Amino acid sequence: MKTLIISLLLAGVCYTSSYSQVVYPITIEKKGFSKVYYQNNVKINRNYELNSILKSTPASAEMINSSLKNMIIGSGFLLVSIIPWGASLFVMEDDPETAFILSGVALGISLSSLPFMIRSSRQRRQAIDLYNGNISDFTDYRRINIQIGVGLEGACMRVTF
Repeated sequence: MKTLIISLLLAGVCYTSSYSQVVYPITIEKKGFSKVYYQNNVKINRNYELNSILKSTPASAEMINSSLKNMIIGSGFLLVSIIPWGASLFVMEDDPETAFILSGVALGISLSSLPFMIRSSRQRRQAIDLYNGNISDFTDYRRINIQIGVGLEGACMRVTF
């Protein structure tokens, strides 16, 4: 009975590594003006799934967080630029010169968001590169080490994972 229990425990511990999560690299395919992200030939949702996958490793988590911050700042500038654009539309019939000035202000605010958006996409690519580079380090944490010792007075098993 003891040998049956010990053999079942050993088999259970040995097979737990086969149930662990397998990590695949993220690939990027350009389709027109957009990018499609794949992991293990499965399409990844750009916003939620990709961010949660990239936040699983510490190096890429820091990079994706700074990418999200830059994206929020750039989007804020774009949203603020809507105000002068709308105002120029209302003023266009009465005062075309003021409408032209407001359009220029809106264009300036819109263009000021470009460096943040470009930096955000660059940091997202760097986060993916860091994630793909750290896959081997990430899978090393899933290894299970089993040491079995047999002596005159009994047997012992040490499992580290």
